Amino acid sequence: MKNKIIIDGLTPRQAEICDVLWNCSSVDEVRYLLDYALDEEDKLAALTLIEIIHMEAAERDGELEAIAPLVNRMLTDVINKVK
Repeated sequence: MKNKIIIDGLTPRQAEICDVLWNCSSVDEVRYLLDYALDEEDKLAALTLIEIIHMEAAERDGELEAIAPLVNRMLTDVINKVK
């Protein structure tokens, strides 16, 4: 069994979006979700959650330092889109 990734402090809507993301069985399904199924606010939340999931997975696997610059750049891009 794979280790679960747990993200504390999510709003109920963020938790719903995470559940939808986890139920996607392919990258194409995630792309469809982002491009067509979510409004702009939920799309931004989904992109942020995807990055948090990537960071949690990397941290769990001991690879956080290797991806930290990429994650920081992506999160900065997301934050700048909100402003």
